[in-house]
Amino acid sequence: TVQLIDESIGGGTIVAQREFGYYGNDRNEGRAKLHEIEHQLYTEAINIILKTQKKRSHNESMSIC
Repeated sequence: TVQLIDESIGGGTIVAQREFGYYGNDRNEGRAKLHEIEHQLYTEAINIILKTQKKRSHNESMSIC
């Protein structure tokens, strides 16, 4: 889960979330899988945040005109 931070504990808005299963016994392999998914998720979350900021910026400028 990637979420925005607010003043509450664990109460920020969820930006992106992914569930995955790992049924192996190798901790290093499990961590490698987790890191792979984290990197994809961070990229996805950053893109979502940037698009949201761009829309807000565009809407604000439209309301001013």
